[in-house]
Amino acid sequence: MNYHTAYASWYNHVWPVRGQLEIDKMPVPTSQLIFSYDPVALPVISTNPSQAKPVGVGSVAEGGDTLSLQISLGQFTGLVDIYFAIYAPSIDPNNIYILNSDNYFQTTIVPWKENTQGPIDEKLFGDIPLSLLPPGTYYLYLAVTPADSLDYYYLWTTYFLIPEASTYKTAEYFPIAQGDTWTYKDEKGEQFTHTVSGTETINGVVATKGVKADWKGIDYWLFTSDDNGIFLYKEYYSEFSGWWSQSVYVPPFQRLPGEVSIGKTYTLEDLTKYYTDSTAASLTANISGEVTVMGIESITVTAGTFTNCLKLKFKGNLTSSDGRHTELSDFTDWYAKSVGLVKETGQTTNTNDGQVEIGPMYSELVSAKVGGVTYPH
Repeated sequence: MNYHTAYASWYNHVWPVRGQLEIDKMPVPTSQLIFSYDPVALPVISTNPSQAKPVGVGSVAEGGDTLSLQISLGQFTGLVDIYFAIYAPSIDPNNIYILNSDNYFQTTIVPWKENTQGPIDEKLFGDIPLSLLPPGTYYLYLAVTPADSLDYYYLWTTYFLIPEASTYKTAEYFPIAQGDTWTYKDEKGEQFTHTVSGTETINGVVATKGVKADWKGIDYWLFTSDDNGIFLYKEYYSEFSGWWSQSVYVPPFQRLPGEVSIGKTYTLEDLTKYYTDSTAASLTANISGEVTVMGIESITVTAGTFTNCLKLKFKGNLTSSDGRHTELSDFTDWYAKSVGLVKETGQTTNTNDGQVEIGPMYSELVSAKVGGVTYPH
């Protein structure tokens, strides 16, 4: 075989392979193309950008309860930059968040991957339970551009939806594991701590004991939190000076029903409060009230940002049996799932023998350790 014959043989064998290699790659963008597709559980890789579905969202695409973000792309014929962004109007309607190379989101445009030919196959953030995210539509964007240029691009868009829950189990927002602890600050910035510490039997019910400690003294409450709702049985207040008081509720004071729905108002069962203190004072009072479920909101406090909060508005009315004392309460609480109360704001109006006193109600979560998780993280 002479030189020319050998070269022709090599060319005929190698060139189809080289051509096939180029065919198996996606071209670098030379125009501006946008592709939208419905959610898919797993990415679809294709050399044809119109057929590719490079962002998968996991089981949420098929009605499941888990978000699993995965980005997969094949190889490109040249160097490209890749951008990934998310828009979540239920969390922040004013900004689109762009993933940087350290897998942190920011609001300025930066590539997630740069000067790469691929392939790309990465799962972001692990498996995320949808219960940790507020309801709403989440929009996802993946863009590929020529390296160091934004003139041309492929832009793929998809989304996933977290529907409003029909009902919410209140016990999930009111954890009571032994040893759980929460530190709050009041309207003056003074801090106090709540700790779940032991149980006590009252009226045949084994109730959880929540202890509060601050500079004035040590207080405690007896309550239950289960599928029947949140019930308060007893309150005990004491001061280091020796003064104490206690209130027993018959029937127990239902703070929340077992399940609630957005927009509904629940009338709380009328009950009687029996009060005694260390000065031998006693009081019997009737209590009525209602709670309205305002919605699901994100809220930022000292302990961090909590995105799955039940917003509840309470109105209460206490009237002593002799008519000399009334107490009206009007306040709003935010409860985070698996965390508990993160903020309370409102006021009480007390009337004693015609004398009116209005006082603030304010608590903001500063830090906590609940279910083994520490806040702020």
